[in-house]
Amino acid sequence: MTRRLLFYALIVISVLVLPAAGHELGAPHLEGEGGPQDPSQAEAFYREACDGGYVGGCFSLGVMYENGIGVPQDAEQALAFYRKACDGGDGQGCFTLGARYAQGHGVPQDAEQALAFYRKACDANFALGCAAPGARYAEGHGVPQDDVQAVAFYQKACDGGHGRACFNLGARYAKGHGVPQDDRQAIALFRKACDGGDAGGCFTLGARYAEGRGVSQDDRRAGVFYRKACDSGHVRGCFTLGERYAAAAGVQQESRQAAAFYRKACDGGHGRACNNLGVMYAEGRGVPQDARQAAVFYRKACDGGHGRACFTLGARYAEGRGVPPDDGQAVVLFRKACDGGDAGGCFTLGARYAEGRGVPPDDGQAVVLFRKACDSGNVQGCSTLGGMYAEGRGVPADDKQAVAFNRKACDGGDAAACFTLGTRYAEGRGVSPDAEQAVALFRKACDGGNVQGCSNLGGLYAEGRGVPREDRQAVAFYRKDCDGGNVQGCFNLGRLYAEGRGVPRDDRQAVALFQKACDGGNVQSCSTLGGMYAEGRGVPRDDQQAIALFRKACDGGGAGGCFTLGVRYAEGRGVPRDDQQAIALFRKACDGGDAAGCFTLGTRYVEGRGVPPDDEQAVVLFRKACDGGNVQGCSTLGGMYAEGRGVPADDKQAVDLYRKACDADFALGCVALGTRYVEGRGVQSDVGQAVTLFRKACDGGEPLGCSTLGGMYAEGRGVPADDTQAVAFYRKACDGGDGQGCFTLGTRYAEGRGIAQDDRQAVVFYGKACDSGYARGCSSLGGMYALRRGVPADDTQAVAFYRQGCDGRDGQGCFMLGARYAEGRGVQADVGQAVAFYRKACDADFALGCVTLGTRYMEGRGVQSDAGQAVTLFRKACDGGEPLGCSNLGGMYAEGRGVQADVGQAVAFYRKACDGGYVGGCSNLGVMYENGIGVTPDVGQAVALFRKACDGGHVRGCVNLGGMYENGIGVSPNIEQAVALFRKACGSGDGQGCNNLGVMYSKGKGVRHDNAEALKLYRKACDLETKKGCDNFEQLKSRRR
Repeated sequence: MTRRLLFYALIVISVLVLPAAGHELGAPHLEGEGGPQDPSQAEAFYREACDGGYVGGCFSLGVMYENGIGVPQDAEQALAFYRKACDGGDGQGCFTLGARYAQGHGVPQDAEQALAFYRKACDANFALGCAAPGARYAEGHGVPQDDVQAVAFYQKACDGGHGRACFNLGARYAKGHGVPQDDRQAIALFRKACDGGDAGGCFTLGARYAEGRGVSQDDRRAGVFYRKACDSGHVRGCFTLGERYAAAAGVQQESRQAAAFYRKACDGGHGRACNNLGVMYAEGRGVPQDARQAAVFYRKACDGGHGRACFTLGARYAEGRGVPPDDGQAVVLFRKACDGGDAGGCFTLGARYAEGRGVPPDDGQAVVLFRKACDSGNVQGCSTLGGMYAEGRGVPADDKQAVAFNRKACDGGDAAACFTLGTRYAEGRGVSPDAEQAVALFRKACDGGNVQGCSNLGGLYAEGRGVPREDRQAVAFYRKDCDGGNVQGCFNLGRLYAEGRGVPRDDRQAVALFQKACDGGNVQSCSTLGGMYAEGRGVPRDDQQAIALFRKACDGGGAGGCFTLGVRYAEGRGVPRDDQQAIALFRKACDGGDAAGCFTLGTRYVEGRGVPPDDEQAVVLFRKACDGGNVQGCSTLGGMYAEGRGVPADDKQAVDLYRKACDADFALGCVALGTRYVEGRGVQSDVGQAVTLFRKACDGGEPLGCSTLGGMYAEGRGVPADDTQAVAFYRKACDGGDGQGCFTLGTRYAEGRGIAQDDRQAVVFYGKACDSGYARGCSSLGGMYALRRGVPADDTQAVAFYRQGCDGRDGQGCFMLGARYAEGRGVQADVGQAVAFYRKACDADFALGCVTLGTRYMEGRGVQSDAGQAVTLFRKACDGGEPLGCSNLGGMYAEGRGVQADVGQAVAFYRKACDGGYVGGCSNLGVMYENGIGVTPDVGQAVALFRKACDGGHVRGCVNLGGMYENGIGVSPNIEQAVALFRKACGSGDGQGCNNLGVMYSKGKGVRHDNAEALKLYRKACDLETKKGCDNFEQLKSRRR
């Protein structure tokens, strides 16, 4: 009913100022003025007005049809009447049509049409019609963004009395968007907006007076405009008034008024106002003190996204003030506070995770929350985060990070952080030792009330520190510390003995001190002592003892010990190999903040080793490793983004992560980043920058960087082409253990590119590549044995290396091994094995393997004949870049074998084969042109294609070309040329060529008549399985009898 009355009111407003009699008569019937409501009668009068040319009546009819008032609801009719109104010059009708097109309401959504109708409405001086295109031009919505146009339309709308347009125009003058910056003009427009009923204009004008921007500062006038904004429903205006009353800014301090305005703003959804009202109830200011009411408003503020209110309400649940005590609810609210940006909420929730109060203990989560608190300015969060880094809780132990966070906390006034930082300067942990700095920090801690700071300051003076460092003195004090029962002192003293600092190096003494510290609960000492046993330093080498100590460190919370123990289980060193145990330890290490543990566990999820493959879980772990400072984790995470594994593919993220790894001197990250610059993925293509990155990787000891840099020199990309440099970098890569570098160097020796041709050296480098696990090197080495290049011919060795290459998933090795089984060379002939290896080659994306396997399916050799399977394999080969596969696929389409016959497709694949370098495809395409199959007949094109095939060594192309010369098709007849081409084909083993040449001798065309020679050629053709040659041979033989 309310909605319908609203539309009645809209119609009444639209007719009050219209003089047309029929329209005036309609309004009373719609409203029931002077009699009962009668929408049907109103509709009749509006229709009469509309039919009489009065557009207001048309618009009113549109409203009635749109809402089903007195007529059946009919969107199309409504649209028609709006259009009629608009066509007659009614701005409101045009605006309504524009809105329909903008929203796609009853018409297809069409931004251009919307804009056109808005313009028409504006031209008819309908202000809202001007404001709408202004907004579109301002935002670039459906039109190119254009500040000048936006200003023009806002100006016209404002001139027409549209308050919001005046406000938008004022904002543009304030910022200089599309107009010169002009605060006075902005103020004038904000004032006009406010006078026109725009609450935002009033609020902004109030803020200007409050701040003295563009007007003289005037708190009283600011209050007037804030009140005007508030009275118009602007909740920020109400909230600001509440704050002014609370703080006595331009108004007499009055807590009750503050509470009233806070309540009004809170009712409008302003979270901070609700929070402030909660505080007033909690403290009894302006309202009676009421803990329950305080909780109600804190909750309302919290529900509205106010983080501090969530924190306060959480604290109340934790303490049971105004609400029943509830730790679970407290945790929920602290989390909500933190998510809403409240640093105290983050810190408190972090402390709960660290202590396991109301939540399971989780140091990793605690670290995340302390970091968030610190980033938001909570110094206690910074200090506690420093402690987590110092202890390796939830993050890998990192003294530098600990120092950074302690310094941030200390600078923010946290005395305990100053003490911790002073200790670090005194001990040189995470910072260069600096006794003077230590003294200053202990003094600051002491002045801040930290008694430990005072104690240490006294100790420094007593020990004479603040003078140049002296290891002997350090030894003395570590010893004293250790003798006094401080196990950290024993550990530190042990390290000095192990390193020979301040005392002669003495591994036995170091072991004794590490043992003492470990027995006292210092897990770092246990892990270090385990390393001493593993290396046999100061004690007999003892893997079992090392394992026990790593386990003790791990059980005591030392994440590094867990990781080392996990590696032992993974490798079976000192313990039985046990992948599940290794995974459990890597997980524990990761959970304890060891980034290497996270990275190693992530690789397990990628590879599915000991866990089900799970790319999403791997991403989580690589991210954790990267965040923990493991640059290999950053680089690998970049790879996941690059490939879209476990995350949506994101080239920019990949680049950022590769860059992060490279900047931290992880050379493989530089290689990956360089490759991105080569490909222009996620960055603008820049081969010069790629070369710089490959060089950095190579200089950093990454052989893949050297190998890739060699490729850049070989191709002249980003550097001048230089085969000598290319060879040098391939050699450096190979020397560094890069199999691809060795393989490429071997290929260079085999081909004599950039280096003297030398088959023996090629064999050496192929061997190196193979030994390093680069499978193509093994296959190529097999080829050298097969071809007797640089080594004696040895089929057995060739087969062995082909097999090794194939086992390494090198398709070429598999293919060559299949050929060996097919031919029985170096192995016993075995068609089944041949097929198996061809299949393996194809599965490894070696396209020629797919072609060969497809041919076998087509011919039924070693497999059951299956033309459909042949088509699939030829298609895979063709898609993989093998033109022979394209040509064969074209043949299948031409003959309708395994697919529906399609000469158009046949032509397409023959062309693709020809363009890809397979001249047999050119010959086949020539036949199509010669006979007009799938293409318009073109004998000239056929000749060109046969010639290309023949010149490329395809003998059937020579036969076909010879036929063209013999018959003068597409060329002038030339029997001698035909004979030469048939002879060339026959000499290369083509039976058809031999047969055709025999015919020429039999008929004496282009050669002397010679039946004996013809008979020889027919026999050769027949031997080459050309049926026509066999028939001709028998016929000629019978005639000669």
